[in-house]
Amino acid sequence: MNNIVHKLKTLVLNEAFGGVLLIVCTLLALLVQNGSFSEHYREFLNLKVGF
Repeated sequence: MNNIVHKLKTLVLNEAFGGVLLIVCTLLALLVQNGSFSEHYREFLNLKVGF
């Protein structure tokens, strides 16, 4: 377990991690938008949240 945490910390501190994470999130959003979940995705984006 400690080894996994150490590897995860090393990955997050890597300079390229932010760029890779951004690309992965962008690809995921494109797949969801253009896939069968597009209607649910649009409903989620238009969800009004109030406090």
